[in-house]
Amino acid sequence: RPEAIMIPKVESAEQVDWVHRQTDLPLLLMIETAKGLINLKEIAAAPGAAAVCFGADDYTASVGGTRTRDGLNLLYARSAISAHAAAFDLQAIDTPFVNLHANAETWWRDETRAIVKLGYSGKLAIHPKQIAPIIEAFRPAPEEVECARRLVQAHDKHQAQGAGAFAFEGRMVDMPVIRAARNVLARAGITTFPKV
Repeated sequence: RPEAIMIPKVESAEQVDWVHRQTDLPLLLMIETAKGLINLKEIAAAPGAAAVCFGADDYTASVGGTRTRDGLNLLYARSAISAHAAAFDLQAIDTPFVNLHANAETWWRDETRAIVKLGYSGKLAIHPKQIAPIIEAFRPAPEEVECARRLVQAHDKHQAQGAGAFAFEGRMVDMPVIRAARNVLARAGITTFPKV
């Protein structure tokens, strides 16, 4: 039995609803066209949705564009997918990188690091050699984890004293900064740690 079903080229909530009525499996919704992108709100809210996935090559063809090395042509679509996934508590999963030439490895490694910064929780792979670098890109660096740990511990200490926003290592910290730090810790697999 599969763990989920991926629906390609989703363009409406009705399509998702039809599949949902056929199965109780989580649905991974591929946004690969301009129409799918402009209907994201309804699609992401559809019953059974577990993730919104981006198909960049089909999307680029749909809008009449060209893939670029810097990814700027996809920034709007990627950002919209990430935002809608977050709004509906879904995973955001980025497009597979289809160029398997050795000279393209730096490109897809950079692309993966960039989508982590946009809030994506995963990236599709089409070749086994892509798996380890994708996992590595999503794993925060040890110094990033340590900084997040110190920040959350400082926040807990200030909260215990009744303080809201506070200064930490030269910057003002409030709840959005704390949420970002907790996200770093979650990506590192750390959900609890001793409080100070």
